This record gives sequence, C-alpha cells and structure tokens, in this order.
Amino acid sequence: MGVALAGCQAPRTSTSPESSPSVSSIGQQAAKAYLAAHPSPGASAAAGGQPAQSAPPTAEPAQQAAPTQAQAPAPPAANPLRLLLAPAPATRPPGLDDSWRLVFGDEFDAPVLDTAKWVTNVWQGAQCGANSGNHGSQNCYSPSAVTQSDGKAHLTASRAPYNFKGRTFPYTSGIINSDQRYFFTYGYVDVRAKLPKGKGFWPAIWLYNPAYTLDEIDIMEFIGEDQTTIFQTLHTRHGSENQFKTRHSDWSADYHNFAVRWEPGSLTFYIDGVQTGHLTSLVPSEKMYLMVNLDVGGSSSWGGAPNSATQFPSSVDIDYVHIYQQAP
Repeated sequence: MGVALAGCQAPRTSTSPESSPSVSSIGQQAAKAYLAAHPSPGASAAAGGQPAQSAPPTAEPAQQAAPTQAQAPAPPAANPLRLLLAPAPATRPPGLDDSWRLVFGDEFDAPVLDTAKWVTNVWQGAQCGANSGNHGSQNCYSPSAVTQSDGKAHLTASRAPYNFKGRTFPYTSGIINSDQRYFFTYGYVDVRAKLPKGKGFWPAIWLYNPAYTLDEIDIMEFIGEDQTTIFQTLHTRHGSENQFKTRHSDWSADYHNFAVRWEPGSLTFYIDGVQTGHLTSLVPSEKMYLMVNLDVGGSSSWGGAPNSATQFPSSVDIDYVHIYQQAP
C-alpha cells in the first residue's frame, strides 16, 4: 500500500461488463433440475412444489430406460445429484484460455469467514496502524469487523476505539489476507468488490511477499474522498516503479473487478476486464500473498483523517476472490 506517486502514466478508460452468475447459483439450479426429473418420496415437499429451473446443458443427468417385467432394474449409476451439487468452476476472465485454472478462490457464501484461507491481521501479527508501518493509519484491525452475508464478505470500519499496547486508536476496521495460508508466484488475480466513499477511507487490494519487504503489487488503491480515481502500482526496493491512474465518475457507486496478470517479466493491470496499465521492468519473481483491507486515516498526502461528513460504519464489500494459474 505504498503511496509514492512518481511515474504516473495515463491509462485507458474502463467500462464495466455484466457480472457472471455465482458458483452457488449455478449449483442450486442444477440440483433443482435433477430433483424435478428424479422425484423421490418427500422430494416434492422438500422442493416446495416449485418448478425446477433448467440446468446448464453440460450438467444434465443421463436418462435411464425403465426396466421391463422380464428384466431386473439395472444397478444404480453414480449419483448425478452429487456431481450437480459440486462447485462449478469459476468463469474465467476475458483473455484467459483453457490453459488457465482456478487455483484459489472464495465466493464468501458461508455464514462465517473461511479461516483455512484467510487471517484477519496484517504482517507479523500486527493489528494496528502504528505497528504495521502503514503510513499513520488510525485504525486497528479486529476479527469482529470481518463478516459475511448474502454471498459477500464485509470489511467494516467503525468509529469504535480500540486499545492496543497502551495506545487508543479511534477506529476499528477489517482486513483479510492469505499470509500463512496461501502463497503463489505468477497468475491472474481477480477481485470483485464495492468500495466506500468518504474522507479518511483507504481501501486496498494488494500482493505482498512473506519476507515483509518490498516488492509489492497494488491491484487497487482508492482514496474515499476522491471517488474518481483508482491507483494501481508496482513498488519495489528501488521505489514506486510505475503508478497507473484510472478515472471514473464514481468508483464507489457499484461493484467492479480489479485484477492483475502477473507473469515472468510482465505485469498487466485491469479494471472490469479492460487493461489499465502494463510494465515489463523489475517485475517481482518471489512468492506473494493476497490482502484486502480498509484502512482509516493516513498521511495528509494520502487521504488524511476522517471529518464530520465521513459516514460510519462503512465497508468494503467483496463479492469474490479468484486466482488463476496456467497449467504446466
């Protein structure tokens, strides 16, 4: 989440495509289709008597011939319902062919955060801006600020004091990251999220290395007071190598896809499937992990503190996280 603004380049204007259906909705539709075609005792009541929706063509169960009196029924085949209920693969973003596979993802459909994938503090167990080196942030991170509902994860900032190591921080907020859970080198990272607006809010989606030293890939940074600009940046030990700015009337008004394609010697940023920046120098080659967070406050050159107009609570709402890699 570095903030140096050197090396700014004018990226292309982004447009927002239609969102893809969720993995869970595809599985539910397929399951209903199977139950409608293969009723069992009590199935009608369980289904509520509602007609099933059509399953995807590739997910239709094969029809079995009815047995005759002279022929015993064939042994039951593998249960197609189990296959239909299995998670469907995420739809690949534009530009990724069949060689790309989903290797890490979360649809946030469960009632609570999947702690096998995520932790809720920053590097080295730090919880607050003062001991994370994060440019004077005024918040502490609390697991209670990370919730899930309606298929979304919510990182919520509140005007709730948090005492930490003898100091009181005026705000509490949320973070998720895959440190100690999932590391990777190279791939396509795609996060669909809705951002908060208001002075003092500083949401970010970024990749960082487990040695807790630069390099750093900022897939998205946003200053809540200025809803018009998304920053995407590569930070290295040599400084901020490139920062790309993409303008929009209000990035906080709806969900958007923020992505990076990270390959050997190549780093390409995207918003809503449209390329917004590309560079080929000093591209990191070490393993990294993913973080999504909502900071409050920061240096005066990077958003500053909230004011009386800042609305609390406010949140980053995450629809999904997908990481793809090419098959060897």
